[in-house]
Amino acid sequence: MKEMRFKFKPLYLIGLSMALSLFLTACPGGTTKKVTAVAIAPDSLSLEAGTTGQLVATVTGSGLTEADKAVKWDSSDGAVATVDDTGLVTGVSQGEATITASSKFNQDVKDNITVNVTAVQDSDGDGLNDDIEANLWYRSQ
Repeated sequence: MKEMRFKFKPLYLIGLSMALSLFLTACPGGTTKKVTAVAIAPDSLSLEAGTTGQLVATVTGSGLTEADKAVKWDSSDGAVATVDDTGLVTGVSQGEATITASSKFNQDVKDNITVNVTAVQDSDGDGLNDDIEANLWYRSQ
């Protein structure tokens, strides 16, 4: 009986190694993370100087965690428009600025929009927006 166990031992090892080989071939070595696109919404923004607008960036890809979907925001001209870490854009002065959202996981993947900032309408030069002045005047009547 001992001889029989000895004879089957090499077959057992061959079978075990074949099963292990099949298992390792069938199972992926892990999920590959890949960012395929960044999209900013809305796709355009017009602001009056001194006002704000919210942008949202959506990162798509495969195998990404929520942390992998984070973006870095940038403005091409901070004298015209600024953007914070949450995508909140503030119009600073009249002009155009490009706002870019880049994937923090892969900074080569990005999207951008143009923000158009108009000057505050202040016909009497008192520093108050004409629309606000009209509203205040109307309420005081």
